Amino acid sequence: MSAATKHKTQMLAGEYNGEKVRESQNKKVDPKNFWTIFLSEDAAGAAPVQPPARYDGATMMNDIKETLKRRGSMAIRGIGRVFRILDDNRNRQLDTNELMWGLKDFDIHLSEEQVAILISHFDRDNSGTVNFDEFLRALRGELSASRVSYIR
Repeated sequence: MSAATKHKTQMLAGEYNGEKVRESQNKKVDPKNFWTIFLSEDAAGAAPVQPPARYDGATMMNDIKETLKRRGSMAIRGIGRVFRILDDNRNRQLDTNELMWGLKDFDIHLSEEQVAILISHFDRDNSGTVNFDEFLRALRGELSASRVSYIR
């Protein structure tokens, strides 16, 4: 990743978190972000507003797996380390808050609604939290047929 791309990514992440961001340190920047909205005088030129695509648990899992792979955290030990990092109160369970804020530490920004969808994707025993086995199973995925035959 080039330095310019990395800088823009950091700026976007900062803006997402509500921080004051600037493109150049030499520019005078107001402490708040301002947006200007221009409305068309010709209604025929207006485009319908499309709602954002719904994010399902499987798609989120793929995105999270890709992020963790880039960090080299997809081996069993790495997944265990990720789980321990996310589990702030050390009760061996991840609740919605721990999962949402913990994933932000890995630069994975999800809304509360998306985290609720993700928890329902993880949670096999319907406890409302995710334990290590559920977390590991969801990240690792199902075993391939060759792996199952090797284990047997």
